[in-house]
Amino acid sequence: MIKTKNPGILQAIGLLQRLSMNNPLRLRYEAYLKQVRDERAWKTHVWKEAMSEGRAEGIAEGMAESILDLLRLKGQIPEALRAEILGERDVKKRRLWLRFAAQCQTGDEFQNNIHGK
Repeated sequence: MIKTKNPGILQAIGLLQRLSMNNPLRLRYEAYLKQVRDERAWKTHVWKEAMSEGRAEGIAEGMAESILDLLRLKGQIPEALRAEILGERDVKKRRLWLRFAAQCQTGDEFQNNIHGK
């Protein structure tokens, strides 16, 4: 036991002694702490998931822009092809298309490659 004459510390010790595990006030406080902890964990989880999705979208958009930049160097890009490139959401397919765009000589050659002709 702590031996002190400080009235503030004595009062705090008395309060702590009254807060036993069976005290309903303490149980409510612990439930509150658990709720706060769970809410923080949930917010962190949702934030990480949202960041992951946002990152994947950003990578996909960057790949589409890179494909279009490469094709612009090789000539005009038909609007239908541009819309198809921007509309594709599969990152693996866009990665393949990026390689095709780097290797092809014209936009028509690129279009034939992506459609398997």
